[in-house]
Amino acid sequence: MKESFSFHQFVEYVRDHIHDSLPVPEQNRTVMIRPFQKIGDSYLSMSLEAGPLTAAPMVNLDDFYRQYQQNASLETLLDQMADILVTEPPDLNLDAVVKDYSSIRNRLFIRVCNAEWNAELLRTVPHIERAGLAITSHLLFSKPDQEQLMSGLITNDLLESYGVTAEELFSDAMENGRRLFPESIEALDYPPFDQGVMRSSYVVTNQHGINGAAALFYPGVLEQLGRRFPGGFYLIPTSIHEFLLQFEQTGVTLEQMENGLVETNRLITDSRDRLSDDVYYYDPAGEGFERAGSVRRSFVS
Repeated sequence: MKESFSFHQFVEYVRDHIHDSLPVPEQNRTVMIRPFQKIGDSYLSMSLEAGPLTAAPMVNLDDFYRQYQQNASLETLLDQMADILVTEPPDLNLDAVVKDYSSIRNRLFIRVCNAEWNAELLRTVPHIERAGLAITSHLLFSKPDQEQLMSGLITNDLLESYGVTAEELFSDAMENGRRLFPESIEALDYPPFDQGVMRSSYVVTNQHGINGAAALFYPGVLEQLGRRFPGGFYLIPTSIHEFLLQFEQTGVTLEQMENGLVETNRLITDSRDRLSDDVYYYDPAGEGFERAGSVRRSFVS
C-alpha cells in the first residue's frame, strides 16, 4: 500500500527531492516555499530563488497535494513541478514594472471578485466596489492568447510608486482590458423545465472565456445592454468567468434563482471561481446595477 503523507510531510518530501527532477544547471538553486495570496485564492507556493528583478514561476503545492491524494505518483508530480519551475519567465523588465507606469499601462486589465470574500486582500489594493463586487487592476505578463495567463495584481504600494491616481489606473485598465480581452455577448438557447418552446438568455464574458465576468464592467457595456433590453434584466454571476443575463420568465421566482446559484456554487463551481451568491438586476431607467434582492424584484408567477 502506498504510504500516505500529510500535507506537511508532502511539502517536506517535495523540498528534499525536487532537485533530482530538475535539469543539471538548475540543481544548485535554492528552493523557496512560502504562502501566496491572490484574488479568490491562497496557497503554499514553491519557486526557485531568482534575482530581485526576475519573475520566477511558482508551483501551487496545494493543487499538487490534491493530485497526490487522488493517487498520482510522487515521481510524476515531481517531474510536473520541475517543468513548471524551469519554465522560461516572461520577457519583462521588472524594474520598469515597479517604477515606469508608461511602460506597463498597455498591459493593464481588470478582474472582478467578491468584496466580502476577499476583504483582507482588498485592503492592500486599489479597487472599485459595485454592489458587493470588487473590480481590481492587474498587469498582464504573458500574451493574452496563451493558455496559461501570467499576471500580477496592482497593489497600493505599486500605485504609489507610479505616481498616478486610482481613477487614471482604472481608466487605463478598463480601456486596455477591453482591447486585450474584448467582451463577448452571446445568446444561449435552452428549453424551459415545463414548456416545449425554446427561450434565450445571454452569456456575458470575454472572447477568451477567462475572468470574463469583468467584461460586464467595461465602459458602456451595461448601457449597451440596457438599450438593447430596455425592460431590464437579471444578471446571474455563474463564476468569475461569466454572467448569465436572464429575463423575467413565468414560473421562476427570484428566491428560486438565488437558491439555484448558491447550490451551484457549493456543489459545482470551484471555490476559486465563485463570484457571488447574489443575483443582480439592471434597470436601465432606474437604479442601475444592484443586488436583485435589494430592489425587491421577482419573476412574475
